[in-house]
Amino acid sequence: PPLSQVPRLPALRARMASICRGSILSAAAAAGSAERCERVDALRCDIVARAAELRPMGGKRARMAKHKALVDLLKHLAALGLSFGSAAADPRQHAMADLFQVRAAPLDLARAAGRQSGSLVLLGERWRLAWRRGDELYYRALLKLTQLREARRRPHEDLSGREVQKAAGFVEHGFALLLRQREALQAAVEHCAALDARLERLANLSA
Repeated sequence: PPLSQVPRLPALRARMASICRGSILSAAAAAGSAERCERVDALRCDIVARAAELRPMGGKRARMAKHKALVDLLKHLAALGLSFGSAAADPRQHAMADLFQVRAAPLDLARAAGRQSGSLVLLGERWRLAWRRGDELYYRALLKLTQLREARRRPHEDLSGREVQKAAGFVEHGFALLLRQREALQAAVEHCAALDARLERLANLSA
């Protein structure tokens, strides 16, 4: 920086650190993230529980109940903002090879959390474990996507073509969101690491 700005470096460093703590590591940010995760997890549990309840049932009434459950789910997914249109999918979803080539290198999450000790070191470790788990789930979701595409060719006779289109389209849109979230996390980790490096330089200059 210009020599005239050097005296301000300690204050700038403190300000940058405060902004990072408030927007990334604050209790409010963590609570908001946890709430969103809980809502998604609750929806998943409801779907699994309802499917397990309906699976052993047989007969005409059971078929009607299963069909209604599917229709209700499709309405709920649409209300959440998912789209079944082809434009909602990521262009990479057109070729399975492109999905397997999505960048999945291990992230330097400890570096992104900062080189400090104590709670931030533990935070970096939690991030690392969560990312590894998320990476495993990504490839499981990719497998399920291929199975869905195969099953779509021979749908159940109780389903209309429109319902099949909606169900498959919602899954494709959900997978597109997964791709974008992974890329957003990767970019955020790289930016946090770069910012931490700059803060370290500022700290050395102000020492």
